[in-house]
Amino acid sequence: MDAIAADHVIPVSGPVLSPGWVGIEAGRIREVAPGRPPRELAVVEGGPASVLMPGLVSAHTHLALGHLRHVADDLPFLDWILRGIVPAIEASHATPAVFEKGARRSARELLEGGVTLVGDNFLRAEGVLALRETGQKGIFFQEVFGSLAIDEAAYIETTGRELDGLAARLGGFPFGYSPHTPWTCPAKTFAWIAARASSSPAVPVASTRCWRNAAPSTATGSVGLRSRPSGRASGRRSSSRTPCRRRRRISVSSPPTR
Repeated sequence: MDAIAADHVIPVSGPVLSPGWVGIEAGRIREVAPGRPPRELAVVEGGPASVLMPGLVSAHTHLALGHLRHVADDLPFLDWILRGIVPAIEASHATPAVFEKGARRSARELLEGGVTLVGDNFLRAEGVLALRETGQKGIFFQEVFGSLAIDEAAYIETTGRELDGLAARLGGFPFGYSPHTPWTCPAKTFAWIAARASSSPAVPVASTRCWRNAAPSTATGSVGLRSRPSGRASGRRSSSRTPCRRRRRISVSSPPTR
């Protein structure tokens, strides 16, 4: 068994150990204890003022948009989305490599901040490549829209074919579906994606957006409703100028990530 020692160890439960150490064997935590590790163990020292703690979770990110930091940040929420972010995303498709670069930057910054489990929500899967490179675990949530579709039935059919190949494209990386918002994902499309998830208990549904009248999802699993202060979807900063007073998160339970 090897050990990692730190000035402060924060266990999942119980008091903070100052100092403390964690014993690791075959890639698994075998022991968490106060004080110094036994002398016979190979020890990695955390150094002065070091803190060893469980990895943090970022449940809603857009990793591939790391290159759009600070774009139109001075605008109100809807202008930020419609006049800043959306045009910038469309322009980025001309040079797809920027999505990969942005995803790598986002994943590295999350890891440097202690985040080891990530929920990546987007239309493109460059974030999966970035997470594999850093070793972080996570779930890729394919975003589903539909509000701008001229023919909603045709949109559902096309999106369904794309989702049929999602597992193969991700090469075994855990995935789920993310209906965007009630005003960008019409009721028919929302019901369809929930029913699709229901037919496969291993596929979770997640959405973190602004809801005026949140209702239980029809997707498989237990549903929790939690209110929190309003703010931008990216989590970069909060704003009182969002289109509703509260943001609510509807989450559907899912199996652990691989």
